[in-house]
Amino acid sequence: MKFTLRILIICRMSDRAAATFSHAWAMVDSVNEVVVVRETKGLPHPKVKYFSLPSFLLSVPILKSIFLLVYACLLSWALRPDLICAVQMHPHGYYGFFVSKLSRRPLILHTVSQSQGGLGGFIGRNLRLAAFRKAIALKAVCHASVTTTTGDTTRQNLVSIGIPPSRVISAPSITDASIFYPLSTTKEWDVVTVTRFQDLKRLDIFLRVIEKVSRERPIKAAIGGSGSEEENLRRLSSELGLDQIVTFLGWIGTESELNTVLNKGRIFLLTSQTEGFPTTISESLCAGTCCVSANVGDVSTVIDSNRNGVLVSPFDNVEEYTTQILRILDNDEYAENLRQEGFKTCRMLSMKNRAGLFKSIIPNFLIKTSNS
Repeated sequence: MKFTLRILIICRMSDRAAATFSHAWAMVDSVNEVVVVRETKGLPHPKVKYFSLPSFLLSVPILKSIFLLVYACLLSWALRPDLICAVQMHPHGYYGFFVSKLSRRPLILHTVSQSQGGLGGFIGRNLRLAAFRKAIALKAVCHASVTTTTGDTTRQNLVSIGIPPSRVISAPSITDASIFYPLSTTKEWDVVTVTRFQDLKRLDIFLRVIEKVSRERPIKAAIGGSGSEEENLRRLSSELGLDQIVTFLGWIGTESELNTVLNKGRIFLLTSQTEGFPTTISESLCAGTCCVSANVGDVSTVIDSNRNGVLVSPFDNVEEYTTQILRILDNDEYAENLRQEGFKTCRMLSMKNRAGLFKSIIPNFLIKTSNS
């Protein structure tokens, strides 16, 4: 059987995340074309075709949302795909639900947790119309033939509200081990992180942890990324006396540069208040960097604390982050065990494995093209 898949990619997904998702579908031998609807063009693949919005719409949120939905509806009518796949509930899961009903094609939802139970993490942070959006989200997950999640925590959240376990599949974020791998490079920083500079990433906690560790031993740290909180973070770094300790690296533009940054750090530290499953965790594991992470979202699906990384609860426990970082920096044998086990875990998060999971889903519900 040959299938044409139309995939709605949430606009907040990076090009890398959108590519790993759509390209994994393209690797399935029974799929001959993947059509991706998103705000902008994405990373190329021979079997992936992108349909993006005109640039003048991107600065007008309401028009952008309307046209994205209209575009998806028109493509579902024109191309008659065999499967609708929507990534993240708010708002693309709603779009996928509507298009699936309109086109009478089966729906796969890929949901990203925000650390809350039930549907609380899927409807966005804005509480306006929350009850209405929650009702639509419930209809969408009940309608979907399969819902894939970023990990086991999100899966259990959905099962707990009555979604049959057979229709919810854990599918953690994947990493290309040909791009992220250990390098023979000098370790310039004891602790490193790479993320968007936004409130929920809680880089203020990262800085406070570095300040506390620096009281116990000499330390160097680096932060890669950019965003709306950059000025505030630079100011806090100075107030904490970290000007000679923390380096702001700016935006990391390529995967090769990111791999180099991760390799130059002994420890990757994630202090987010909420996450789905951050790809930087799996990328760090593949780079052979020890991971210390807040136990949020679906991180625990991949990180088994004290075996292949370290989990800290709650997310703002500065004392525990400090203790765990010092333990790794002061115990080479423990650090090496974490690195080795983390690298083994990374090999299970491959594009090939994700494609195999997607392939296993297809026979359960897809409509044959010949019967369309």
